[in-house]
Amino acid sequence: MWLAKKSMSKKFIGVQTTALLRKYIRLLLSTNLIMIVMGIFTYRGSFHFWEDALSYLGATVNTQGEKNEISPFFFDTGLLICSMLSFKMARLWAQKHDWYSFRIKTFLMRLGGVGYLLMITPCNLFNPTHMLGSSFVFGSYWFFSVLLIQESKSKLGIWKVLLFHLLLQGTMLPYAYTYVILRTPIKQFYQKFAIAGLILTLDLITRLSFGQVTKTGIENPEVEISV
Repeated sequence: MWLAKKSMSKKFIGVQTTALLRKYIRLLLSTNLIMIVMGIFTYRGSFHFWEDALSYLGATVNTQGEKNEISPFFFDTGLLICSMLSFKMARLWAQKHDWYSFRIKTFLMRLGGVGYLLMITPCNLFNPTHMLGSSFVFGSYWFFSVLLIQESKSKLGIWKVLLFHLLLQGTMLPYAYTYVILRTPIKQFYQKFAIAGLILTLDLITRLSFGQVTKTGIENPEVEISV
């Protein structure tokens, strides 16, 4: 009886943790969207969505050389919140030693948190620092999504796994290629698809995979457990 209660209590804690992780990821994704939308609406002058980098929303001046005072507030606040959420998720992963790849995921979340902080640096003043932070964020969350997709193969099936990879790689790789290899202005066009693909993939895969993240059994955050 005591062992049964202990086992159920442990499972209940696991359920709480997965639910909390899903909550943090939903907050992270919604914060990114709100940050971008509010930044665009408060940007000084005209922001050309498909041609301008989203990093311009945090710049101290716009592309015409005018002072850009309001949109950096929303941009930097959003980045700070995202950084905090990343570190919170890293702390949760670090505590779950029975979860798949918990060390790697803890490192990736910490790397993403550092990346968000570095991105607060205005791109027009210290662009190398800003772009380093952007690389940390994109890289860490891309790898995090890939891990979740691969770990969910038995639950999703091969065709859904392929569709997830198509959504993720089909949007991220063209941006990476135009940004790293070609270095042409068209990279700003692909940037928006990369962000949308990453957000959509991360949202969908965490909804489906967080019920199957342990080595010892399935934890489904939607299941009610009474002890």
